Amino acid sequence: MSSAAESWPRTVWSVADWITLTGLTVFAGLIRFIGLADPVGFIYDEHFYVALACRVQNLASGACSVPLEIVPHPPLGELLIAAGGRLFGNGVFGWRFFPALAGTLTVALAYVLARRLFRSRAAAGLAAFLLAIDFMHFVNSRAALLDIFVPFFATAAFLCIVLDRDSGGAGRPWFRRPWLISSGICAGAAIASKWSGFLALAGLITVLVWWGVSDRRRQGVANPLDKTIRDLWGPILVAFVVVPAVCNCLVYIGRIHGSVISLPWSDGSWLAAWGQEQVRMYRFHTTFALMTSFRSPAWSWPLLMRPQPYFFERTAGGDIRWIMAGGSPLVWWSGLLAIVYCGVRWIREKVPTRAAGFIVIGFLTSYALYVPLSLRRSVWISYFLPAIPFLCLALGAVLDDLTRFRWSRTVAVVYAGAALALFAFFYPTLTATPLSPYQRELRIWFDDCGSPGWHIQFDPTGPIGPQKRILDSGAPPNGWCWGETRPI
Repeated sequence: MSSAAESWPRTVWSVADWITLTGLTVFAGLIRFIGLADPVGFIYDEHFYVALACRVQNLASGACSVPLEIVPHPPLGELLIAAGGRLFGNGVFGWRFFPALAGTLTVALAYVLARRLFRSRAAAGLAAFLLAIDFMHFVNSRAALLDIFVPFFATAAFLCIVLDRDSGGAGRPWFRRPWLISSGICAGAAIASKWSGFLALAGLITVLVWWGVSDRRRQGVANPLDKTIRDLWGPILVAFVVVPAVCNCLVYIGRIHGSVISLPWSDGSWLAAWGQEQVRMYRFHTTFALMTSFRSPAWSWPLLMRPQPYFFERTAGGDIRWIMAGGSPLVWWSGLLAIVYCGVRWIREKVPTRAAGFIVIGFLTSYALYVPLSLRRSVWISYFLPAIPFLCLALGAVLDDLTRFRWSRTVAVVYAGAALALFAFFYPTLTATPLSPYQRELRIWFDDCGSPGWHIQFDPTGPIGPQKRILDSGAPPNGWCWGETRPI
């Protein structure tokens, strides 16, 4: 069976690609690692995940003295945070090291993926560059939280499935498709970091089925969907069910105990203990409802109606240090239009191309499920993080289609320059750089916040010493609200 990949332009990797990839990776790494240990105190939920990481290391002093009664996520992310603590010492730099590394490498993976999807090196470079300076991705790359590991492993998984197709994997048995198995491993790692990684798994399966149906429809096969499912159920079962399940079990080695050779329903069985752990996490996520003014419905995330405050502090001199996790209005709002463009192109094209359907599927499966889940009260804009690489890819796809025009590179340079200027302008609000109240107000573009739903409390017994904490209560404001962390 011929592959649809034959109709796609082959990527010719050149020295210029190595230079571009290296430059983007170094740039992304520098802006993430410089000043990584500041703020010295915990931001957002770092105190919780650092305590989990410390428990992995069996430490019982300092930050690790925080008592924990719940473990809401699988342990891979905690293991990585703990590994940073072991390598660089149990301080904020060590705990934030692997999140920063994951964020940096995601930019590199995004360039390789975009280069496989696009004919234009400039388009691939634009997509990766926009991800490097994305506000939400940048902030989460510099925090000891689990969220950044999901887009890292998910981007790797989507890249592997493209490499599987490029290598002629379609039509081969699963044991002759190493890139497909690698995609399953990466998806399993995303799930083992946080359950939202299941959304990447849904996207990978959808892409694989779409490719199969497109191949068979072009070949004139009757009932292409039925034929595709019959041909793919084995590879999907192995790569995207068995392999991720094995990955999820492996990360629990040493975390839960029992007899591996016992039947799952017998007392003392390791599998039974593993299953009970999953049930506990499921019950936590289906019953947890935190009343917080920082939450926001999923439909509002791409509109940037409610950024998420990670840190706030007033200095002795009256300046304000502030970290707000949101997005660049220029990139997110134009990225939404680019997603719509890709969707229209995907519907209208007769021969499937690499980019349009792939990007739309990746974006929707990373994000759309949260819209009905917003009926829960406890969802935040940071959950949009895994969809951001596809938002940037969509903008790259638009540029890729414009490359036939002479002015396309000029447009790309101007757009990238404007995005970089906006990043520089908001940089103090992403890194807790001291700002005067006036300078801070210049960066609050929307302020329909009403009465603040939070207050600041000084905690003299914080896990790393005395510090201020934001205590939250009340319902979120209506409308656009960027300024709710105004000091009171």
